[in-house]
Amino acid sequence: MLKTCLIILVLNLLVSAQVVDLCGTVKNSNGDALPNVDVFLEGQNAHTVTDSKGYYHFQLLPVVHGISSPSGVNFRMKNGVISFALSKQAPVSVDFFGVNGKRIGGAVERVFSEGTHNVALPIMVSSAALNVLRVKIGPSVSLYKYIPDLGVVQPSVKTERNDFRLFKTALSADTLRASKAGYKTERISVSQLKGTADVILDSLENSGIGSNPVDDGSGDRLKQYGQAQYFWGELGNGSFEPIVRITHAVSADAVDIEITFNPHFVDNTYGTGSIGWPHKRGHTFNDLVGSDHVELSVVNGDGNTVFYGKLDLISRSEKAASGYACLGPFGGDGEIKTGDPSTIISFGGSLDDNLNYYGYSDMTVNSPQTDSTYSVNPDYPYWNYYVQYRLTLDIDVFGNSGYGEVHMTSVHASPAKEDKETIIVEDGPPPEREIDNPFRFLPPTNITIPDPPDTTIVPPA
Repeated sequence: MLKTCLIILVLNLLVSAQVVDLCGTVKNSNGDALPNVDVFLEGQNAHTVTDSKGYYHFQLLPVVHGISSPSGVNFRMKNGVISFALSKQAPVSVDFFGVNGKRIGGAVERVFSEGTHNVALPIMVSSAALNVLRVKIGPSVSLYKYIPDLGVVQPSVKTERNDFRLFKTALSADTLRASKAGYKTERISVSQLKGTADVILDSLENSGIGSNPVDDGSGDRLKQYGQAQYFWGELGNGSFEPIVRITHAVSADAVDIEITFNPHFVDNTYGTGSIGWPHKRGHTFNDLVGSDHVELSVVNGDGNTVFYGKLDLISRSEKAASGYACLGPFGGDGEIKTGDPSTIISFGGSLDDNLNYYGYSDMTVNSPQTDSTYSVNPDYPYWNYYVQYRLTLDIDVFGNSGYGEVHMTSVHASPAKEDKETIIVEDGPPPEREIDNPFRFLPPTNITIPDPPDTTIVPPA
């Protein structure tokens, strides 16, 4: 049952300003200091990098975060009753989501008049199962994170299409995140923003299957340091478009490469969830398992090839909960033609993320329903409809000349939406107009499932 303690969802929230003075050391499990670790304070949207001794330090002036929503709205939940006040008539809906991102029930969905309303919950939800609440009042949609141990809800607001920004409540606390190539990302909740908080990073497990961009840190680095490269080609309908966007991120330890396909060519929709696929042929999950891959070469600054091969999208694997996993260049449709396997730090793909990281392991027949703009499906809010591949290479493999670029001559998908399964591509500029950019509906590079990490008590400074 829902906890009887009062849970207040403040829709007009103002987080008290505070000075941040937080420091600490990041080490590996052997106690060795780790330099060049990306460290983030999520609620403050702050980033720093550890020095040669693994030390980081956040010193920030007071920052105020706010959440906007329809004026005159009061919303709370107590003893299984939802109470809210409206300044004018509006449709209201409240939905519950579990820890795996799936919708577990709805509380309210109808139009309410101006005034105060009390609505008993039609379903009983345990505090252990409840993870996220989605509140829609008129056109405004807000997401709220339920934290049983703290008895509060952390809100986030949809600020633009497919772009959810997390906002922290006034807890005098935040979440510290540390990531480094070759290590598993660590997130800890800190009890206050002044004092010392040390972090230990475990080595990234080499399981032979893909890792997700949160755990391996590639999402952090792609977002922080990424630069885009585009390859253009002609679709089967004659339209000349950017077919592939390649984002590379060069950091002190690694080069991260993310390959994203134009959804007019191929996407992660299939079965009854297919979008834009010919009705006669359709698109199945097995089509993606059967032969989908990407072929590319990566060169250093001198033009020497350091990697040439194919990356697998998804293949059968008993190592993954879903029975399917990305095998990168090490299996399935992947292979290494040139390069040292030991220089590959990690790899992954968006379909693997959907099935195994975000917990949609049963979605191997039909993908979630969406539309031509790939709007978020509220029942599967983390599903990525774009076909993406990731590869992380050790920075040392590039030598003194450093990273050069990615080379690509053609792309293949079997089947493809426009019946042209192989397209010759060439390097080109980014699209000039946003309306011509087929990648404009991509979700954020790095989406962290909003599960609360354990709270670390920070001793006073």
